[in-house]
Amino acid sequence: MPGIQTFNGTVVKSIQVGSITIAATSDTNTAAIAAVDVNKAVCLFSGCIGGGPNATDILARIALTNSTTVTATRAGTNNNTIVGFTVLEFY
Repeated sequence: MPGIQTFNGTVVKSIQVGSITIAATSDTNTAAIAAVDVNKAVCLFSGCIGGGPNATDILARIALTNSTTVTATRAGTNNNTIVGFTVLEFY
């Protein structure tokens, strides 16, 4: 969605929404995104769903690893977890 004007006058260059599935027995996974300038972008956590005996199996954190990769990481490795994210890039 290029050229979106926000309520406070700041211009957003792009918005990318996605999700990452972390498989059972794994503690991390990545998603490819269209290239952004990491100095002008933020990665927002949109929540996670999954199952497991412990919070560490469900709760995850996200990071904009580089200009084309978002990484989700968790402490546990039981059952699948789906982690949502939104990457905003500013002009």
